[in-house]
Amino acid sequence: MICDRSTSITARLLVVLPVVVLLCPPARGAQVGLRLSARESYVGRPIYAQLSIDNASDYEPPVLPDVSGLEIRSTGVPSESSQTTIINGQVTKKHSITYAFSITPLRSGRFVIPSIKVRADGEVLSTRPVEFVAVKSSTGDLLFVEVVGEDKKVYIGEPVRLKLRIWIRPYTDTVTPQTLGEADMWGLVSIEQSRWGPFRKAVEDMCRNRRRPRGREVLRKDNNGIDRSYYLYEIDSQTWPSRAGPLGSGGVVIVVDYPTGLRRTDGFFTFGPQLRLAGTRPIVQEAKAADISVLSVPTAGRPAMYRGAVGRFEISATALPREMCLGDPITLTLTVRSLGPTRMDELQAPPLEAVEQLTRNFNVPHESLGGIVKGKTKTFTVSLRARNEKATEIPPIPLVFFNPEAERFQTTWTKAIPLKIKPVDKLGLSKVVSATSPSRAQGELTERIEGINANFVGPGVLRDSRERLFGWWIWTILTVGPALFLVSVVAKTWRALRNDPANSRKRTARRRAMRRLGQANGPEDISAAVKGYIADHLDAVATGMTRADVVDKLRSCGVDDKLIREIDELLVRCEERLYSASQSGHGDRLAQDAKNCVSCLEKFF
Repeated sequence: MICDRSTSITARLLVVLPVVVLLCPPARGAQVGLRLSARESYVGRPIYAQLSIDNASDYEPPVLPDVSGLEIRSTGVPSESSQTTIINGQVTKKHSITYAFSITPLRSGRFVIPSIKVRADGEVLSTRPVEFVAVKSSTGDLLFVEVVGEDKKVYIGEPVRLKLRIWIRPYTDTVTPQTLGEADMWGLVSIEQSRWGPFRKAVEDMCRNRRRPRGREVLRKDNNGIDRSYYLYEIDSQTWPSRAGPLGSGGVVIVVDYPTGLRRTDGFFTFGPQLRLAGTRPIVQEAKAADISVLSVPTAGRPAMYRGAVGRFEISATALPREMCLGDPITLTLTVRSLGPTRMDELQAPPLEAVEQLTRNFNVPHESLGGIVKGKTKTFTVSLRARNEKATEIPPIPLVFFNPEAERFQTTWTKAIPLKIKPVDKLGLSKVVSATSPSRAQGELTERIEGINANFVGPGVLRDSRERLFGWWIWTILTVGPALFLVSVVAKTWRALRNDPANSRKRTARRRAMRRLGQANGPEDISAAVKGYIADHLDAVATGMTRADVVDKLRSCGVDDKLIREIDELLVRCEERLYSASQSGHGDRLAQDAKNCVSCLEKFF
């Protein structure tokens, strides 16, 4: 039997197409999901969550929920990934956008992350509620933390000197037996996971300068009233209370990865056995609050010209010019000097519009004055104009402040500044000359009987004088002087830049990062090299820098969002490679991607 070829092909397609349709998986719509890194945590120690949006072409960023007892924060820009899977000839593609954030429990208990709604492809999708528990680590008498102050009471606007005291029980291993020193025990304090409150800047400065508080061994009673040996670490700080009431601890919570055991290891390049931590467990302790009361500035007896100054001050004034015509501007400069510690940036100028003796004879602007702070002084400048000839002096200007030592309001005054107002010349009508009427005055204007014009003897006199005045030696002085000054300024600036440690870090940042990446033994070293490069360029502290810190710092510098996303994805891959043994890939590829990111950042910087 002879069949037409086209008819045969059509018949085959009619048989094969239904089979292909049955084998191909249906296209999945957009989906969302929420995953936690752990279902159990300790108070003060964060766990991490990832919210993924899969197979969505259009979506809106999720809104983080507000859960009582939890501190939920975004940890960086979202990461984007694509995955293709082939199983038994079936091809499945998946495109995901992942948002990461940290969840820190502030108290013990059972917590529920509620359903998070996300709008994707025109639909509202919801994640499933996720539960986890947080327990308070059994600190026992291993860790004590307290905040103390020099004063028992202060006023709002007055500085408070605080001291953070941390007692850590030295760990003694029962097997080795060995006792860790004070440097080793401080190294177990989690700088990143601890909350330092008003001591945060002091800790960041120590980390930036590669310093730490020196611990000393002291005796302290434990929970049973027995004297024990502890390492005591102290950190000083200064804070400015902004509201009345008990000062509290400022939210200071210290996290220590306390050892559970030690083990001996033999290294190829070390002489003799070395001790390593066999394991740790977190101990978390909130600081005991300082016994300090913050008081409001009293309202009883408060002068009308008081503008919030707290401390002790003195004020002086200058005026220029001191001799002027009526209506000419007068520049009044007020200089306020603090006689004790205070926040000069928040100090307000005296209300000049409320000084009756000043407004009576001068036009005074009513807007608030901005000042310039230099050390313990703040300078305010304002322009005045005399209204009448009675303005023979700028009267004393008062500055009202609250003295916390005397606990009362006080006033200091500037000295009066004498002025001389010259009368304005008035032109009489008889001296007005018409432009059209010939008069004797026009002829008088052409007469030259005195002055330099009386010596005029010919048309070449002025030209010769100009040539003599601007000879070659004058031009040499005018040219060489500024040139030498410019060379001196450039040399001093170049020398200052060369000696600046921040510039030194920037110059060697790329070379140091490439050397660390070439010697990297794993994802942890790669991540540290990238963060160290960014910290060197921004003169920041690399220790404790998180992905969120990296993203925030790069954004503040104006780095392109695409490059920020690539760097964030690189750090995510480093974390996944570090904590997940199932992650595929090679370390060489990760290091090469890190080098590419560093090169791109180097071009930007």
